[in-house]
Amino acid sequence: MTGPDRAGSDGAEAAGALLLAGGRFPTVERPGVDAVRIEDERIVALGDAVALRAELPPGATVVDLADATVLPGLGDAHVHMTATGFLEHAVDGGEVADLATLLATVAAQARARPPSALVLGLRTEPDRFPEGRAPTREELNAAGGGRPVYLRHVTGHASYANDAALALLDLHPGSEGVTLDPATGAPTGLLIGPSTQEATHRAYAAFSRQIGYESALRAAAERAARHGCTTVHALDDLDAVRTLLAIEDDLPVRTVAYPQTFDLDAVRALGLRRIGGCHACALDGDVDVRTAAMLAPYADDPTDYGSLYHHDDSLRGFVLAAHRAGMQTAFHAVGDRAVEQALTAIEAAQAAEARPNARHRIEHAQWIGAEQRARARAAGVVLSVQPAFNRTWPHEGYVPVVGPERAAQVDPLASLLRAGLPLAGGSDSTVTELRPLVGLHAAVTHSRPEERLSVSEALRAFTHGVAYAAHHDGRRGRIAEGLDADLTVVDRDPFRVPPNELADLRPLLTVVRGGIVYRA
Repeated sequence: MTGPDRAGSDGAEAAGALLLAGGRFPTVERPGVDAVRIEDERIVALGDAVALRAELPPGATVVDLADATVLPGLGDAHVHMTATGFLEHAVDGGEVADLATLLATVAAQARARPPSALVLGLRTEPDRFPEGRAPTREELNAAGGGRPVYLRHVTGHASYANDAALALLDLHPGSEGVTLDPATGAPTGLLIGPSTQEATHRAYAAFSRQIGYESALRAAAERAARHGCTTVHALDDLDAVRTLLAIEDDLPVRTVAYPQTFDLDAVRALGLRRIGGCHACALDGDVDVRTAAMLAPYADDPTDYGSLYHHDDSLRGFVLAAHRAGMQTAFHAVGDRAVEQALTAIEAAQAAEARPNARHRIEHAQWIGAEQRARARAAGVVLSVQPAFNRTWPHEGYVPVVGPERAAQVDPLASLLRAGLPLAGGSDSTVTELRPLVGLHAAVTHSRPEERLSVSEALRAFTHGVAYAAHHDGRRGRIAEGLDADLTVVDRDPFRVPPNELADLRPLLTVVRGGIVYRA
């Protein structure tokens, strides 16, 4: 697979030869390895520190690891980089404890901005507020002081807008998902389903004009490097991807762009062979707002099966066209009915033109039945999973929504591995944090013991799995001579700490393309 997916090394400490010595290498199955020598952005030797030091060329950099642990570079297969970078400038709902504080934070941001500037909020989660509700349109009008206010739910499948934001985003009362007051027929400010996807696309474009896509992307990349992440799969809209491709060589982490669009020609014009993700390419929503498309109805409403955002015929036509063009597709699908739609389209494309190594992706697949797993394996599908979903929303919390039987089926991990499916670990940042070590912890401590991964399996999902999902497994994802020198150094050995301490491992060094891009 080809295309612009280069990595940058902005701010790297080491140039030329680099020796990391005196460390633990638990994933290297060779005795006597306590050092790695790096030259020309590749791993050139593994072995004894004393012997490797003697082979160093003049001017080489030597770092004493003092028994720290060296892992293959951790990756994240599902990051919305623009939104992640926007966290530096937006109202972060994850940092507020109640509705009153949220509104006060919105008001403070509004006062600090020009009269027409958009106030953007991310990671809003009204269900955990003591007030037990979301802000109303009228409350956001008052807090915004005449400025547009747009707050996105933590899941990304609902949002809350005031009058100025509804006008700015050009959302009309008749648009699908724009909820209306039954008494007046006026918008309530709550947007769900497709309206949220469209509103988010427009809000991000507006916010980017205030702070710049480049600023957001750099902030996200720096956040990734701080948390030991060496590769980010960036699922973003076309304009953000265009900016990303222009600056990716200067970022501290590798980025792999997945444009969230159905515009094949525009993506091919960028030289990319990957397309899809969430937003415009989401096949359904999320269970929190009853928009995840399910094969059985929701437990509290026997008439509600959720929503499919795209017609079967149009999706099949798109997947077939992308498949025949040699492209890899990726689609958000939470519910098993959305998974079914994605699978059917991929199977049809493979039947029309066999491409065993296409590696089409399904993102999330929080509900995927045993028969669907077998079909996904036969079709060569990669599942991009987010273990931290389970850490944030354990399976018991889904009982009121989907009933106890289906609640006990959410977020399968070990079942997918047993079915022979390749897993790529990610965060869906900003839904959960861009912290691969938290994802590792979540996979090993799953709320259902039968779905827990071993440390080795979880680590593989966030290293080799991420590389495999982007056709980079021949170059990255392991520590071996000849492979790219992407490494994550942590303070303790994940194979030797209690599972509940995995999230507390501290990244000490992040090495990308043989250069140190982060040092604690």
